[in-house]
Amino acid sequence: MRNKLFLIKIWLFILAILLIDLIHCQSSSQKSPTIIFPMLNYVGNNAIDTNASLEFVVPCSVMFGDQRRWLHNGVIVQYNDRIKIKNYALSIEPFQLQDSGTYRCQASNRYGTAISRYAKIEAAKVPVIDSAGVSYQLQPGIAANLNCQLPSSQSPMPSLIYWKQRSTNKIIVEDERITVSAVNGNLYFANTQVSDSNEYQCHVVFTLRHPYRQRDNRNISLNGNWQTVRISGAPFTQTHPFAEILASATHVVEGDYIVLECIVGGYPIPDVAWYKDGRTLEPSNSVAYQLSARSRRLRITEAKSTDSGIYTCITKNRHSTTNTSVTLHIYTEPLWISPPEDTYILEKKRFDWPCLASGIDITYKWFINGKPITNSSRYQSWPNGTLTIHDVKVSDTAIYTCNAETLFENIAQSAYLNVSIRAPVIQYFPHSIIHLNAGDRARIYCNATGGPTPVISFLKDGKPLQDQATDRIELIQGIGLIIQNISLADAGQYGCVAKNRLGTTERYVTIIVYQQTEVKIQPVNIINKKNTNLTLSCSIYKDSRLRINVTWLTAMENHVTKYTISTYQERKNLYISTLSLYQVQVHDSGTYTCIVETFVPTKGIIESTARSEITIKKQDVPDPPYNVHCYSLNTSAIRLEWTAGDSNLAAIKEFNLAVVMTTISSLPRSIMTANVSASINSIDVPVQPYNTYLLFVAATNLYGIGLTTRTECNATIYDIPHLVPSYLRARASSYTADVIYTSWIPIPRIYYNAPGFGYKIVVNRVTPNGLQRVKRSATATVRYGNVSSEIIEGLLPNMIYEVKVISFNDMGDSDVDGETLLVRTGESPPTFVPSNLYIYPIAPTRAWLAWHTNKSMQRYNIQGYKVAYWIESDIQTTSTINAANNATEIIIEDLRPYRNYTFQITSIGNGGVSTLSLTRTRAMTSLVPGPVRSFEIIRNRLGTIEIAWSSPMNTNGPVLNYRIQCTDAVYTDIPPRIVVTSNNGTYLSLPFQFSYGYYIFSIMAKNAIGYGVPITTEKRVIAYGPLPPQNLTALHVSNVSTTLAWTIDSVRYVDGFVLEMKRTQDAAYQYFDTKIGVAQRQITINDLTPGTVYQFIMRSKHEELIGDLHTGELSIQTKSDKDNIRDTNDSTLQIILIASSIGLFCIIITIVIIVIVRQRKKRNQDNHSNFGYVVTIKGKSRRNSIDTIRPPAPITSNEGVILSRLDPSRPTSTLQMPAFYPHLQDSESDLHHGEE
Repeated sequence: MRNKLFLIKIWLFILAILLIDLIHCQSSSQKSPTIIFPMLNYVGNNAIDTNASLEFVVPCSVMFGDQRRWLHNGVIVQYNDRIKIKNYALSIEPFQLQDSGTYRCQASNRYGTAISRYAKIEAAKVPVIDSAGVSYQLQPGIAANLNCQLPSSQSPMPSLIYWKQRSTNKIIVEDERITVSAVNGNLYFANTQVSDSNEYQCHVVFTLRHPYRQRDNRNISLNGNWQTVRISGAPFTQTHPFAEILASATHVVEGDYIVLECIVGGYPIPDVAWYKDGRTLEPSNSVAYQLSARSRRLRITEAKSTDSGIYTCITKNRHSTTNTSVTLHIYTEPLWISPPEDTYILEKKRFDWPCLASGIDITYKWFINGKPITNSSRYQSWPNGTLTIHDVKVSDTAIYTCNAETLFENIAQSAYLNVSIRAPVIQYFPHSIIHLNAGDRARIYCNATGGPTPVISFLKDGKPLQDQATDRIELIQGIGLIIQNISLADAGQYGCVAKNRLGTTERYVTIIVYQQTEVKIQPVNIINKKNTNLTLSCSIYKDSRLRINVTWLTAMENHVTKYTISTYQERKNLYISTLSLYQVQVHDSGTYTCIVETFVPTKGIIESTARSEITIKKQDVPDPPYNVHCYSLNTSAIRLEWTAGDSNLAAIKEFNLAVVMTTISSLPRSIMTANVSASINSIDVPVQPYNTYLLFVAATNLYGIGLTTRTECNATIYDIPHLVPSYLRARASSYTADVIYTSWIPIPRIYYNAPGFGYKIVVNRVTPNGLQRVKRSATATVRYGNVSSEIIEGLLPNMIYEVKVISFNDMGDSDVDGETLLVRTGESPPTFVPSNLYIYPIAPTRAWLAWHTNKSMQRYNIQGYKVAYWIESDIQTTSTINAANNATEIIIEDLRPYRNYTFQITSIGNGGVSTLSLTRTRAMTSLVPGPVRSFEIIRNRLGTIEIAWSSPMNTNGPVLNYRIQCTDAVYTDIPPRIVVTSNNGTYLSLPFQFSYGYYIFSIMAKNAIGYGVPITTEKRVIAYGPLPPQNLTALHVSNVSTTLAWTIDSVRYVDGFVLEMKRTQDAAYQYFDTKIGVAQRQITINDLTPGTVYQFIMRSKHEELIGDLHTGELSIQTKSDKDNIRDTNDSTLQIILIASSIGLFCIIITIVIIVIVRQRKKRNQDNHSNFGYVVTIKGKSRRNSIDTIRPPAPITSNEGVILSRLDPSRPTSTLQMPAFYPHLQDSESDLHHGEE
């Protein structure tokens, strides 16, 4: 089909050439050349076969051109024996590979040179298939493919592709598992099988086409090498699907042929579905779309622009689904929307020449006389095709060509630009006189033509206006002069001057400015009673040169009311007009307008107005609303509707509503009051079920609130209770071990929500296996709403029970779970409650509670605390919160702002809730500061304590001062010390206020209401250290020693003493003893130097800290040796007596020793004849035993011994010869001669 159309186009082209030549011969008009270049693009599958020795013709027809030429790749074609002109066309015979490229036609005449679009010519390339053999070893069940080795880009594409098996020599047929790609020629297996083991060969047929005759097309067949596939191993039982899209092309021109293939893999073999732009593609009966190869191949026979989009292939088997996509771009041939045309212009600063064509991704290129235009300071080609020429001159006269190009096609259009010059001509200018009011905007349009473009300037009263230009005056070249907010001073003669190098032209106009008429009315708003008189005054300020006419527009519907109008001149430019009304009525209310018509020359009548609002009061409030009724919406809301009464000529501003609960007639309760817009005639009111209500409605206007209409709503829709009893208490008793006493605050009647209201007491025994429900008698359920206590009897003693109370009515049990308490039977609750309950409101909805506990409370076995709180005088609103047994404070959130609250605290133990409690009341309007932050002691030595802190996060007003209290943490009998700062500073220095010890510091901020939340911390204060000893004295002093004694008033924080000493000439004290016990009161210092002055001080210590204070210096002087002689003489006799005693004792000891030595020596001589030696032989035997051999007689000195009969198997290692004493029971000496 495409070849037939091509032949038809060639014949039509030949006829067009003959027709154009005929017209060219008959025409004598002079125009720029017009080129008809119908050359097709020979690319892709239409590439030219260079082996056919054919003649290739490049036609070109020109109108009004004197010369034509062809360009090949932008270069003028040179003619020779192979390339020549034949029948007004370029003939190339034979066509060769180097002839590929782009071809244009160029035509010239005396106006310039034009060029045509270009055509692409490609030479067909015979492909080469890689002949290398490949071998594959694959596993069954996997996806695989064999490569046909086709080049990735090929012109032309194969016209036929098939594969053969060597074993059968048959062509492989596509099935659900095997696909032969028409795009790349590869052979694809969705999943391999053992039977696929074989050798495969790819066969490809290419068609090389003749440009003019289809019968001369040539086919070339190519075969690839054999590829071996071996498949073995255990097959995969299942695999997930995958897909890949192959496209013959993704960017094509309309009419092209496209192939999309979805190559799939997986086991089981997945199904394939195609989608375009997210919608199912079903081309079963379509000519444009064709599916084959089990829907895996999609063919588009003739692509259209509507075929552009995203094509998605979705594959699915029983394991999963996958998809892949490709985007197709279909290009249309470009068509002219706004081509350049022959244009005649004058020299100017800038000329924009449009050039616009339809198509996708259009790019533009301009040529001047056949040569490309590059962007420069004078030429600028824009992406939208427009060519801009700056500073246009006569020399720019030429033939210009615009070339619009897409990815596949291009078009060209040439046009002649004729640039000329001319003196200025003012084409548009206003009348000679312009009349304006002050404040108007003046426009003097002055548009001049000429070449070069004239420069326009303005004159005012003969002077250049540029010298008088202000922010109000704007000169716009090509438009004219604009004066904003013109004034009387702007009046005068204005001139427009147009000038270029060929001449000057001038035009003039006179502007007359009038004072603008101004109208004011007094009073602007007036409210008057009826049957009274009133007057409106209208002041008119106008230009004395203009005439005016004054009229009044009244609001009166009839003319019963009498009125008069008077207008007079007050002074030259001021007129007064009055409207007087007599005995006004309600219908006289409305808007009154003073209308002034001013007659301005050439502008006509200009109307100015001023308005006044008059309201005549009837002095009445709105009538009461009527048709007031209500009905239930649901269990928690009713709707109130009404109709507004007469407003009495004063618009209703709002409706006033009130809702009162009347269930308890003796105690009505206001539920809601509201003011709603006058445009509303219904409202939804939140209510409580099973109650009656009175609803009141009244209207309000300018004069007040009208009468009230009321209606009654009977009992609303029933519902289950949504409240449970508050402040539940449960306790046991040590006197009755099988009873638990319960009490609670009953729920008010208005919250019963339905008849049959009562309470259920639920008791469960706590066991190791969980909760066990206790069987109860009928009295366990109390059906009376005013009951607030119950005694539970018949329980097991010394067991833990869970107790809770829930509410119910005829609609069912409450949907709110009640508070749960644990009680041990047989054990009474604590009889201790905290003391000193403090309430600190730190925000309208937040309170900080603190209380005191002590160590004695431990014997009460307290498990925690229950804090209850309710709005004062409304105990039925009680809420509770529990605190741990070691807690001393708690924060309560979400209180009602600015209300008085009562707070109560009691203790909780194993026996339940204590019957004792501590109660305080506090208003949430009296807000005190919160706790301070970052409280710390930054210096606490040498008697000075420096404390720093940060102000509270919430101060609730200016902080006046801070209160710091200090209590001894160990010795609690010492009274606390309290310091109050004089201002709101966050630093305090306390000199000489504290002694050493551990203290509890408490700090709180104060505002105008009082002191806020205290913050407590325990710190060690060093100050001067522990309390020092006193009265250090010397009890005895000698030449080398002294004895010191001291006292101390209190040993609080003292666990020892430190003694320091020095000689007078020494600079510093040195520690003599740092381990003196706290109970010691004397110490002796020895080894002193005689006749030396010593100084002593003593300090206390606690743990590792030594105090700064001491006893004071004690100075002593040891005695010298001369002072000691007298003492020596006095003791001489005592020394002689002692020495004599010692000498006598020594003599006696010496005599005793001599006697003992002599007796022992004699005994040794008596035993000398029995003295001898023994021989000990140590041998290494299996038992490592030691054998001792004794001779028949002792071996005396100077004798020897012969050892015989030794065991050869036990080599002797050592010999020992200790001394032997037979008379000592054969004892042997531990000393021996040695070992050999």
